[in-house]
Amino acid sequence: MNTKRLKEVLGFNLLRICIGIVVLILVIIIYDIISKGIGKISWEFLTTMPRKGMTEGGILPAIVGTIMVTVITAILAIPLGMGCAIYLNEYARDNKITRIIRMSIRNLSGVPSIVYGLFGVVIFVQLMHLGTCILSAGFTLGLMTLPWTVTASEEALKSVPNSYRDRKSTRLNSSHTDISRMPSSA
Repeated sequence: MNTKRLKEVLGFNLLRICIGIVVLILVIIIYDIISKGIGKISWEFLTTMPRKGMTEGGILPAIVGTIMVTVITAILAIPLGMGCAIYLNEYARDNKITRIIRMSIRNLSGVPSIVYGLFGVVIFVQLMHLGTCILSAGFTLGLMTLPWTVTASEEALKSVPNSYRDRKSTRLNSSHTDISRMPSSA
C-alpha cells in the first residue's frame, strides 16, 4: 500500500471516529432531554397560560406566537423573494447592475442574524413605531430569509432548460410573460 492510499485510509477512519463521537454526544443529549422532560409534557402544559411569574402553567402563548411569526415571515419572504427571483432570472438584462444586485443578495445571506435583529429593532420598533410585537419580529425574520428565498428560487428557475420553455410557449401560442406566470404542470 502506497503512502497516498495509507493517508486516505487513515483520514477516512479518523473522520469516521469523529462522526461517531459527535453522534454519540448527540444521542446522549437527546436521551437526557427526553428522559427528564417526557414526564413534564402534558396536554395541560401545551394548552394553558403561564402562571405565578411564568414558573408554573403552560406554554400556549409561546406556541401561538411562534406560529404567528412564522406565518408573517412566510407572507413577506415567499412572494417578495420569488418575485425578485423571477424578475432577475426572466426579465433583467445581464449587465453590471444586475450582477451587483445578485452579489449583494448573496452577501446578505452571510450577514449574522444579530445584525438583522438590530436592524429590525431600529427600523420596525423605533422608526416605524410598531413596538416590540409579533409584526416586528415577523418582518425582521422575513427580511432575514429574503436573500435565501431569492437565491433558491433563482437557482430553481435557472435549472429549467430553455428548450422546455420554448416548447411550452410554442405549443401554447403564448408570450414569455404568459409562460412565466403559468404553473409548471401545464
